[in-house]
Amino acid sequence: MGWRVRLARGVLRAATWLAWRIAGQAAFGRWLRAQARTAAGPGEAMPAEPMPTAAPPLPTAEGSVCAMAETARWWVEEALRNYEQFSPARGDEILYALVAVETGLLYQLERRLGGL
Repeated sequence: MGWRVRLARGVLRAATWLAWRIAGQAAFGRWLRAQARTAAGPGEAMPAEPMPTAAPPLPTAEGSVCAMAETARWWVEEALRNYEQFSPARGDEILYALVAVETGLLYQLERRLGGL
């Protein structure tokens, strides 16, 4: 097994771990915002959610194994940026697109690595 395969597998493991870690943080963020909404009194205003912007397309598998691993890393970072910008719905959408059983980028990368 070459160093590129080991590197791509390491990126795959790290991206999967980070995706599940981010998903847990998103659930906590939603819970925290729900608590803040219930704590606000009748005359107090809650901060508005940011206006949605045009979202980039969801991840797709293209190119070499190394390119796919780099794409997966970028999309995990994009999900994290969405969670940090209080857009957990888009972050969830990205993560689910990464780990979808048949079409997810991480699963396609895993199948490609299994063939090497």
